[in-house]
Amino acid sequence: MSAHTEVHSLRALLPPAASGSFWLLISAIVAACLMGVGILFAYAATGLDRAPIRANVAAAYAAGELSEQEYLHTNTVLGAHQFNDCMILLMVMDDRGSRVQRALSPSTPALPVTDARPCIAARDMAANGPPRDREDIAFYHRYIHGYVPTTTVLLSVLPVSWVRNIFSLVAFTLVAGLLAFQALVLLRRLQAGVSNATALVKPAFMALASLAVLLFYGLPYYAMTFSHFQTDVWLFVYLWVVALVDFRRLGLGATALLHAVFGFITMDFEFLIGGIPLGVCLILFAFAAHAVGDARVRMAQNGVLSVLAFMVAAVTAYIVKQVVTVQVFGPDFIGPSASKLEDWFFGDGTTPLHVAWRLLRHAEYVGVGWLYLGAALILGAVALIVASLARLWSQRRQLADKPMALLLVLSAFVVPVWYCIFEYHSRNHAHFTVRYTVGMMFPAVALFLVVYRDAFGRAMRTVALMLTSPSPTESDAHRAREPADPA
Repeated sequence: MSAHTEVHSLRALLPPAASGSFWLLISAIVAACLMGVGILFAYAATGLDRAPIRANVAAAYAAGELSEQEYLHTNTVLGAHQFNDCMILLMVMDDRGSRVQRALSPSTPALPVTDARPCIAARDMAANGPPRDREDIAFYHRYIHGYVPTTTVLLSVLPVSWVRNIFSLVAFTLVAGLLAFQALVLLRRLQAGVSNATALVKPAFMALASLAVLLFYGLPYYAMTFSHFQTDVWLFVYLWVVALVDFRRLGLGATALLHAVFGFITMDFEFLIGGIPLGVCLILFAFAAHAVGDARVRMAQNGVLSVLAFMVAAVTAYIVKQVVTVQVFGPDFIGPSASKLEDWFFGDGTTPLHVAWRLLRHAEYVGVGWLYLGAALILGAVALIVASLARLWSQRRQLADKPMALLLVLSAFVVPVWYCIFEYHSRNHAHFTVRYTVGMMFPAVALFLVVYRDAFGRAMRTVALMLTSPSPTESDAHRAREPADPA
């Protein structure tokens, strides 16, 4: 096979240009419409009385259910990351500004650029109400802030501790329930003698992903938080969709629209805490789980289209929000917001090596509280990816015949690419960005097993034979019990 033929074959894994472009346009329109609905919901939430919410938050501070400390290292009761939660509480409690302004960009006290203490500010606002000095007000324009209206509704009817307990319970139930469900499906099919890859690969992949998320995604430290849960829960819901829906039965349009909705929801709740990179990682992993049999090329095409639909919807939602915000606030905020985003990209000379070192220093959040276990998991995932790439390189002329492996490679590389793009943010917030490394772990294991499946299969058969074969002592005893030959 020539190099030209190989490239041509790889191009066959891309979605059709005409129909793909049409559905991407539809995805953008859907995202814009959903953004309109989201703004209306946020506007409705601004009409709720803030006094009961502030009383609710004040009671939580008094009871020790909220802390004045922004970062609580490996805390499994209040959560490790209080900074974002306190920012959200400030945005929920602050009713200055018009309802239209707060629906688009919630208001907070003007916190200092350095040494910001939002948890102390939230405590004071809960006790005394928002400061009425107009100069002490800041509108937070950089995000869509979908978590603000949902948190507002929840805290208007439930205590803080109840909401956090519900978050933790829902996160655990979704992830552990998916693991149990897919493990049971896989076990029953194996017991029934099913051996074809079409029936076994998806539950095996979903069980692997849910196991990694359950154990190594830092849920004990982040599942109860207002910021992380409301992003994470949509990742968990998507995993359930993958488990319950056969993507091979979906047409191009249904596939694009499903992932456009997923992209909008992810962007709506994104606080730069991992929704986008992990969403893309899961999409590629999901289509790899379906890339078996005659559908493998079509699944690669649909996987690429789904990632594009996801990103088009996310970008469209953000653009619509910013365009409407300009109409309400004027364009002056664009410069400072763009400058802050530039900091997250480039920062102060941060390099990928700085990011890697900082992530390893916070690896306890993926190692069940144990730094060295977390570091071993991250480095082990990197080693599996490197070993798999070496194997694939030796088979590079047949890459077009390996859509599953290619999708898994792309899935495993999403998080490292994100780290390289958002270098400063990834390094500066390594205590939670390290959680993204789970998006390297399960694709790395799946890729290694797929690429080395022949050797792995031989090893498993050898182990099974060793376990089922009688030992030499047992064989001698068996022969001694055999009756002697009458002759």
